[in-house]
Order: sequence, then structure tokens, then C-alpha cells
Amino acid sequence: MTVKTLLVDDSMDTLEVLRLHFGFYADIEIVSTARDIQETLEVCSAQPVDLISIDIQLGVQSGFDLCKEIREKLPHTFITMCSLESDSEYQLCAARAGANYFLSKPVSFADISNLMLAYREFHARSKLAGQARSSLATLFDSIAHISDGGT
Repeated sequence: MTVKTLLVDDSMDTLEVLRLHFGFYADIEIVSTARDIQETLEVCSAQPVDLISIDIQLGVQSGFDLCKEIREKLPHTFITMCSLESDSEYQLCAARAGANYFLSKPVSFADISNLMLAYREFHARSKLAGQARSSLATLFDSIAHISDGGT
């Protein structure tokens, strides 16, 4: 399974480092990079994205705001927030904004491995939840059919 990934950071140098780190993994496809909120939303509306890495500080814009917006529009997308500021306050703000994961800069290959483990767990839980919803819908349809006298 290829994980279509979008990298978001206002620094071209950081985007290049992230591209190298994420690109090291054969199951990750970097579909695009973006440097601000507008570019990110354009990419997300133009193509499917499985995982988005968002810097907390996007120049004068807030990565937290972008995370909230993406979470509302794409609730099944895995979002990681990325920052040099890695204390628990920033991590809590990231979680409240809807992030699934937090990467502290500088990012290492081990960090990306751990991120991918978290992504796979998230993906497996989402798949199981979808199967459970489908099974419940079938069960409720059957109950409704029985309640209607089987007609």
C-alpha cells in the first residue's frame, strides 16, 4: 500500500530534508509539497492524500489552523504536526487541532519509522471501524425488514 503524502512547511530547506527522510521509504509517495495554507488546500482538493505533515509555524500563518481545517474537510486523513517546539503544550495543541501524531524537528529516519507505524495502526482501526459500520447497517436493515413483516 502506497501512502500518498503531502509535506507542508514554509521553509524550502526543511521541505527538502523532509522529502529525503520520507522518500527513503518505498511505501511513501510524496505527491506534493506546499508552503502555506492556500497551497495545501489546493493540493488536497486536486488529489487524494493519505498523510499530511504540517509545520506548526507557516510564516505568519498557523499550522494549527490548517490542521483544524483539514480535519473538518478530510476527517480520514492522517495528520502529523511538525515543529522545533516539542514541549507537551505544543503537542497538546496539535492534538486539540486534530493531529494524529507529532514529529519533533530535527526529524530522523527513526521518527519517520515510528510515524509510519502510527499511520498503519490508524489505517487498520479506520478499516475495522468501516467494516463494523457496514455490518451494523446490514443488521439494522435486516431488523427493519423483519419489523415490516418480512416484506
